This record gives sequence, C-alpha cells and structure tokens, in this order.
Amino acid sequence: EIYTLSLHDALPISAVAADTAGSAYSCFAEAQTGSLEAGKKADFAILDIQWKPEKLLEAVVVETWFGGKRVFERTT
Repeated sequence: EIYTLSLHDALPISAVAADTAGSAYSCFAEAQTGSLEAGKKADFAILDIQWKPEKLLEAVVVETWFGGKRVFERTT
C-alpha cells in the first residue's frame, strides 16, 4: 500500500533528506549517492511505519536493498 504524505508529514521526510542527500553532499559524493536517481548507488530499506513520534520505534523492516539487489524480504 502506498501513501501520499501530507504537509504535516513532511517534517520527518525532510529529516530523512537531510540525512541522505546532506550526508552525500558533505562528503562530495552527491554525484554518486544521496538520492534515488537513475545511475546512482541506492542502498535503502522499505519500512512499515506510522509517522507519529510515539509509533516510530514500532517500525518494521519490509525489504532491504543493497547494490541494486534485494537482500532481505520480510516473509510474515
């Protein structure tokens, strides 16, 4: 299921962007990583998560991707 985020949900997303694109930029690696774009390295996890502060620690990893390949898929 895919959700559309509201403006209220944008704060946690901006924190993720700061952690990914910002980190790549600080290491002069923004041409290779830091955002999901064709030709860039993209290691990421897909989470089942509720964007409420009191629920964040209940997040469940659904899939993990490394080097363009799925390396973990939750089976339950």
